[in-house]
Amino acid sequence: MLPLFHDFTGKRVVIFGGGAVAARKAAYFAPEAHVIVVSITFHERFSTLECDQIRLEITPERAEPFVTDAFLVIPATDDASLNDALATNAETAGALVNRVDQVGQTVTPSLIETETVAVAIATGGQSPAVSKYLRRQLEPEVGRVDPMVRLQARLRTELDDRPDRRQRLWDILEDERVWAALENDNFARAERLAREHC
Repeated sequence: MLPLFHDFTGKRVVIFGGGAVAARKAAYFAPEAHVIVVSITFHERFSTLECDQIRLEITPERAEPFVTDAFLVIPATDDASLNDALATNAETAGALVNRVDQVGQTVTPSLIETETVAVAIATGGQSPAVSKYLRRQLEPEVGRVDPMVRLQARLRTELDDRPDRRQRLWDILEDERVWAALENDNFARAERLAREHC
């Protein structure tokens, strides 16, 4: 399996099932995609999520119209044979499938996202708990890099014509004085120190 970031803006994500796992999936995709959830009942968390909720008893036949224009289909019912049929319908319609009850063709990673950085962590569906554990361990470190990304973006443009641009940017990354200035919210000082490497 290869990791891939994809822009879900305007993409249709269809989730079958209304339990807690389905709610987590809806919360994951709803900020960017058009999420439709089909279920006869809905977990209380759905009351806070921005998604279309369609109250319907799910059968493979009733599911077909929903998967027709879907980009991603998530079978999240507690019935494995129904999930099999939903996955088959989705694949036939050309949609990607993200199974919640077994490893499928796609995996939804644990995500760390800041203003400028996104880090996805996955165990290939073998241990979501390990992915969550790693996310919690890495979040503080990833969270501190936004100012450095902004600084690097600014200097990268200025160094475009320099053959040693990559090394100079690495030197800035490895300069503890620059990091210290950024962590003290002193961007101007960090930029002055960074320019010593330019």
